[in-house]
Amino acid sequence: MNEEQHVVGGNGQVFTWNVKGDFTADATSGVDVGAGAVSAARANVHFAGISPKSFGIASTLQSTTRYGWIVDSGATVTMTTNLLMNNGSVAGIPTTSAFTNNGTLKLGINAITSSSATNGIFVMGPGATVELGNASGFAGGGNISITNKTSGSGFTSLYFDSTANYIFNGSVAQITGSNFPATVNNLSISNSVGVTLSQAVTANGTLTAGTSALLDLNGTASTADKLAGSGTISNNTSSVTLTAGGSGGHQQLRRVSSGMAAAQWP
Repeated sequence: MNEEQHVVGGNGQVFTWNVKGDFTADATSGVDVGAGAVSAARANVHFAGISPKSFGIASTLQSTTRYGWIVDSGATVTMTTNLLMNNGSVAGIPTTSAFTNNGTLKLGINAITSSSATNGIFVMGPGATVELGNASGFAGGGNISITNKTSGSGFTSLYFDSTANYIFNGSVAQITGSNFPATVNNLSISNSVGVTLSQAVTANGTLTAGTSALLDLNGTASTADKLAGSGTISNNTSSVTLTAGGSGGHQQLRRVSSGMAAAQWP
């Protein structure tokens, strides 16, 4: 999209865009889903198809409360800019911006964020994969910088299916973040500078420390069904047990006088 404003919808309608290529709005573009302040239109943008695609909005995204961004199963999307998520109300109709990943989402250092603690929804669907390169992971200032706020009606702003997969592949030291889910399918570490767990995690699939990768358990009693890779898994706080099922057996990691004990697999 170049040097023009794309306006879709009006009068409360919901529109669907099926994007099978790149979705890019440069700094001179404008994107809106309404024809005016009284319009309550909404656009659900589906990234579909197996060909890799990029998604970036460098311009001002108008009506930020009116979008649903969906990475379909089988699709791979690389984010090239940050994305702002908001909630709001248009003509008395509540509107919520939501990002649902059912495929593979490559964030790099870019963030999906919100303007306040009560805004935006982020969903990791069944079997989805996300790649994170930001230092703060699932925390304020990180790749997913949306506060997990739950209302009395059961609404939650962060939803993680337990079969989703997570890859930390940054080039700076990373933490998983305070909002990282407690249960995942596969957790892969591909960061030679190091990734530190912010809290305990259970990997029902495989915990992989890739070549030259470093994972610090940070004193947590974490669990993995299988262990893989030739990287280093360590604990730099106190004695802790990493319990592994499958062929991984059990490995006890203890703090030593140097401050770190390390174990390598295989």
